[in-house]
Amino acid sequence: MKKLLCAVWALAAALCLPALAAEGEIGVCLDGTPLTFDTAPTAVEGRTLVPVRTIFEALGYRVDWDGGTGITAVSPEHRVELELGKAEMRVVGVSQALDVPPMAVEGRTLVPVRAVAQAAGCDVLWDQERNAALLWTPGALPTHFLYDDFSTDGVYLYAFSFRGTLQISLVDQSVRVLPLLGAICQPYGGKLYGRFGSEGDNLAFAAYDLATGEKKALTDKNVGELYVYEDHVYGVLPGVGFGRMDLDGGNVEEVPFRDEGAGIGYFALRDGLLFSPGGWVLDLETGETAARLTSGAKAEGWRDYYTLGGASLSGERFYVPISFYYSEAYPLYPCGIAVYDYKSGAYGFLPVDDVVEDTQAVGDTLYYTVRTGDAGYNTGTLYRLDDWDLPPTVLAEGLYVSGFTVIGDYVYYNRPSYEGEITLDEGMRGATALCRMPADGGEEQVISFDQHF
Repeated sequence: MKKLLCAVWALAAALCLPALAAEGEIGVCLDGTPLTFDTAPTAVEGRTLVPVRTIFEALGYRVDWDGGTGITAVSPEHRVELELGKAEMRVVGVSQALDVPPMAVEGRTLVPVRAVAQAAGCDVLWDQERNAALLWTPGALPTHFLYDDFSTDGVYLYAFSFRGTLQISLVDQSVRVLPLLGAICQPYGGKLYGRFGSEGDNLAFAAYDLATGEKKALTDKNVGELYVYEDHVYGVLPGVGFGRMDLDGGNVEEVPFRDEGAGIGYFALRDGLLFSPGGWVLDLETGETAARLTSGAKAEGWRDYYTLGGASLSGERFYVPISFYYSEAYPLYPCGIAVYDYKSGAYGFLPVDDVVEDTQAVGDTLYYTVRTGDAGYNTGTLYRLDDWDLPPTVLAEGLYVSGFTVIGDYVYYNRPSYEGEITLDEGMRGATALCRMPADGGEEQVISFDQHF
């Protein structure tokens, strides 16, 4: 959420993390967790096949046999029918061709993992370097907001510092430092788009090719934060104000908004709408304001305060943390989290007893961090809320989480390093630990340290 003013001390070489699969074997992860099969996944004609019962049950389906060659997998939303040796399956009664038919191997029926996972609504990605398929259930990959510390393309997590961009494998958490200075960037189409520079240079908006390492500047002027959406770049552009341009920097045009009071700042784009952490929902096509989220407070002198990078999107819901301040005086006072369903127009508000810093929603589950104690940034708590009528679950407390994201089964976050946790290099004043833990709570795993100047 907040930029880390730090230098990178990457521990990729020292992590010694377990591999997903032995060398030469094929791995499969579901929402970031490796799956275990009693018959190893195998490649046939460029397609990965896995045991049918294991994969469907992991996806929440019940598997039935017809006593012959037919297989039926049923969930509350879907029904998938397959047959041994037949390069076709039926999904909710609709026939779909298969590149490779289900087949029997060592007494187990194997099915093409990409086809069945996509039939279940999953995003399916391939990690060529680790020979692994990554399956993500709907909503498991977060929508990136500008000013977030983290973004992901479903294969890697990208975390940012002023010495380089960390590229972290979502399979084995190994770390690579990309030679990109700057903070905020976004993966799109095999490239990273962001404000990059080299030591001593101003930050300029550029595209970095992840395959070749080539960096290409898209503007010749220093610009504000930009966002890639539907093959265009949006943001505050030289000469036009808020607008869009092609991915190569051409065809710059204005995108006007009718409400001049709308604070764009950092934002996300989805379904033709712009979502701002300041509570604005704006229509990209018409320029009209679709909604403005507030606390509804009317007390004289009190104002809503919106955390710069605290908003999140999940499904059709937009979440915005709001606090109170009196005029411009601090400290902040607790308020809560506003939620807006941008399809139905429904609005709700969750009161919170502490100042909310950041949110991340996954389906109907809401994760959020709060600032506790004094108005400073010394301590805080990370919560998970599954039911708005019940108290939240504490995932971590007694530390200040300076930014987090939820990807599949894990929460990734930054926190200050503990005393004695690492030995600082000469001239360094402190360090931040990049960590992850299971999204339902559990043991913390430190991925890398960033030392502060």
